[in-house]
Amino acid sequence: MAYYDYATNDSANWGPTTLLSSTATSVKFVRTTSDGIWQLTQTITELPATAQSPASAKVTMALKNLTGVPRTAYLMRFADMVVTRWTVTGTHTGNLGAIPATGRRVSVTGISCGRVENGKMVEAWTNWDTLGMMQQLGVLSAAAQQAA
Repeated sequence: MAYYDYATNDSANWGPTTLLSSTATSVKFVRTTSDGIWQLTQTITELPATAQSPASAKVTMALKNLTGVPRTAYLMRFADMVVTRWTVTGTHTGNLGAIPATGRRVSVTGISCGRVENGKMVEAWTNWDTLGMMQQLGVLSAAAQQAA
């Protein structure tokens, strides 16, 4: 199956594409982020036409965390936009601004969106659960906890 990686230079965050396998009906390749945290494996399989539908392709994506730090992310890509839903889990062992280390485990979720133009990330937006993190760290007053 022939495949052209239109996204080879879609972001400074991803390394080059490495072809893992290629057959007459499928192709499998992998890319790793430049920081070495994530590895994205994609498999594209050609689906033949049937009486009910025309020929099409099935794309399967697997995003793997390459670090020892628990993280969760969901990746969606459409044209010039990339959306990632993520979860980071860890232990608060150092100062976080004016908040001294608490030793507590936290799990924080968020969504990051970015726009790609000419192969570079030109805009990015992130929204994450700051209130939830502060509650887990135990740094909110009783009044703030009730208001939340």
